This record gives sequence, structure tokens and C-alpha cells, in this order.
Amino acid sequence: DRLEIHYCSHVNGVGSAACTDGFRKFREIYPERFCFIANGISFRRWLTTSNRELAAFISAMIGDGYKRNSLLLEDLLDYRDDPETLAALEEIKYHARQELCRFLREKTGRQISPDAVFDMQIKPLQDDRRQLMNVLDVIHRYLRIRRGDLPSRPVVFFITAGEILTTDFARDLLHLMR
Repeated sequence: DRLEIHYCSHVNGVGSAACTDGFRKFREIYPERFCFIANGISFRRWLTTSNRELAAFISAMIGDGYKRNSLLLEDLLDYRDDPETLAALEEIKYHARQELCRFLREKTGRQISPDAVFDMQIKPLQDDRRQLMNVLDVIHRYLRIRRGDLPSRPVVFFITAGEILTTDFARDLLHLMR
């Protein structure tokens, strides 16, 4: 790792050894090389990879420039009141939900309606109050259902944690999520 710092142009220090004292001298020698970018993947790259149908629709509407310049997405506002555009977007969203339901059925055996509202939080488990608030919201909604207050549409919550911190808070939150 240390040899690479001499030859690379940038080192992303978020969540890596670059934040520790072991790299302090390198940060002093090459301060311009260290950056601290929390989200390494741009939403545009995520969009073009995860929902190609939507990306193709957006490209057909405003061109491919938004893939390099997110400000060009504002051009979609010209279509915000167009019934055909809104209907096409709803169809694309529904198709994506159908694909997710198919995937989940194959992986888990559980049948989920594509008409449900999907509330997803997919990130590493951290000492993060947002994750706690999301879990508390699930509990709150569950208690409302138990009292007979049924939602107009089913809601499916996805809370995942790829990496888990070993702090007491993170362990307690994981225990609560299970």
C-alpha cells in the first residue's frame, strides 16, 4: 500500500488506512494526493448500471450529456406535466419493481407484490442515527398495523448492512434489526 502512494495521483482516505497514523507522514509529504470522498460511485453511474431502462428513457428525452453533467437532468423538468412522459416513467418504475420482486422470490422464496412501496436503506452498518430512525419507523408502523391502522399500500422495508462496525451501538442496532 505504501509504495503505491508514491506513484498514484490520488488516495481516497475514507474508511481506509489513509485515516490512521500509519499514513500521517505520507499525508504530510503529499497532502494534495489525499482526498476524502464518502460516496465513490456517482448516482449517474449507479443509474446507468442498475436501471438501464430508465437511463435509456432519460437519454431519449434529453440526450446522454447528463451522464457527465448532472445539471442537465434539470432538462427533464420540461416534461413534468406531460401525461405521456409521466405514464412512461410509471411503467418503467413498475417494471423495475417487478424485476426486484422476481429476484427476491428466486433468492428468498418470498413473494412480494410489485404494488408495494419499497423503503430501502443499503449501506454499511455504522454508528448512524439514520439507520436507527429507519428501524424505529418500522417498529412504529408495525405497532400501528397491530392496532388495526392498515396502510393503503403494503410497505416492504429493506435494511441491509454489508460491513458492520463492532461498536456497542452498531451491535445493538443489528440485534434490533434482526
